[in-house]
Amino acid sequence: MRKELLSLLLFFISTVNINAQEAKYNLSVIVHNITPQKGNILVGIYDNPQTAFNPEHANIGDIRAAKDETMEFHFYIPYGKYAIGVIHDKNRNNKLDKNFIGIPTEKYGFSSEASKPDFSKASFRLDKDMKIHIYLE
Repeated sequence: MRKELLSLLLFFISTVNINAQEAKYNLSVIVHNITPQKGNILVGIYDNPQTAFNPEHANIGDIRAAKDETMEFHFYIPYGKYAIGVIHDKNRNNKLDKNFIGIPTEKYGFSSEASKPDFSKASFRLDKDMKIHIYLE
């Protein structure tokens, strides 16, 4: 009886874990402070710290014309640990432009109110439907 109960419990735990990993959630990314309304807004969602914040390595992303001061992007993605990077690409060259000493000349922002591209600071666990607000600087 004990063995059967333990087997049933282990099966239940493994089923819950598999279902959680297969689950998908609605993620809304609300980008604020889009000025001027020209160029594109690039939203990249990353799950790998080694390639995070490089638009070419985004797991999921979206690019839209910058039309409003605040824009909302919607994604339906699996359970996991993610970080988000946003670029206001005013000249539509699909990258964050910088001046000759490396200071960005276009606005950008990260999830979790991170001030620089640091996966550990910008990351969050997606385990329910969420809204993330990102303010471009």
